Amino acid sequence: MYDYKTRPNRGASILKKVSDYTVVDIETTGLNPGRDEILEIGAIRVRNNQIVDKYHTLSKPKYPIPPFITDINGITDEMVENADSIEAVLPGFIDFLDNDIILGFRTSFDVNFLYDECKKINYELTNDFIDIRRISKRVLPNFQEETGRRYRLTNFISYFKFGIQEHRALSDCNYTKMLYDKLNEIAESNDIDYSIPPKREEWNAKDIKRQNTDITLFQGEKFVFTGKLAYMQRKEAMQYVVDYGGTVGDHLTKDTNYLVMGTQDYSRLAGDKSKKQLQAEKFISLGEDINIITEDVFYDMINYVPKEHEEDNDNFYGVGIVVDIDEILRRK
Repeated sequence: MYDYKTRPNRGASILKKVSDYTVVDIETTGLNPGRDEILEIGAIRVRNNQIVDKYHTLSKPKYPIPPFITDINGITDEMVENADSIEAVLPGFIDFLDNDIILGFRTSFDVNFLYDECKKINYELTNDFIDIRRISKRVLPNFQEETGRRYRLTNFISYFKFGIQEHRALSDCNYTKMLYDKLNEIAESNDIDYSIPPKREEWNAKDIKRQNTDITLFQGEKFVFTGKLAYMQRKEAMQYVVDYGGTVGDHLTKDTNYLVMGTQDYSRLAGDKSKKQLQAEKFISLGEDINIITEDVFYDMINYVPKEHEEDNDNFYGVGIVVDIDEILRRK
């Protein structure tokens, strides 16, 4: 599982239509910001919906580029041999970005990598960011069903006949802006306001009923969830628990066996704990058997591979392919 880091001052993921922003895309040597490195940064400054400036740089990693990464984006060790280190090129990128909203496709991947690298030079990347993959799901809710294609940048490039994806940072920035413009055009013509969050389905833990299964993995154990899960709706997670023989609750009690903390919530609240976490710790101090776990641990318990890892790896490596994470780790 991914080693989630604490990024307390990272900008917020927002959904809104903007005319001034900077498109950002990176190419990397792997999935993990804690271990892998940035090879390339591309950025396009947009003012009043028009491109006014561009930024591009390669950076030399500390270790050789894995061959399968070169196979994907064409970046070789020879190409970066005379490039500066990421620590040396970041100040120029930071100056170019300034305080702009960052726009991208699966932007959190790029932002997390950049945030961690910026921290190494004592700079915090606090820019808010827009993930147009989220917008695409609001504007084109039936895209996957109607086209048989997943919500991936490479599929949109092909579907809208923008061109052929090169898996290079600056090129992907251009395609990302083209997609943002197209989605805004469709949204306007269909009177869609994607900035308004969908109405939350009203339900309680008691509404989760066991479906057709005889698995008893969680027999006699009670789960409570807190925070936003990154890869699963809370209702879906609760359904897993109930189907596996456990019970779920909306509120923490001394009878709770597991408090599952959404990874995003866990990172955001590091040093500033949620009420449920504080309550769980109080019960634990009184001798109650409550386990506080993160969502990635929960996924391991139910042998669940997040669909984002299976299907929607557009910005894993900064490219639009489906990757086998275990195979990647073996090859590294």
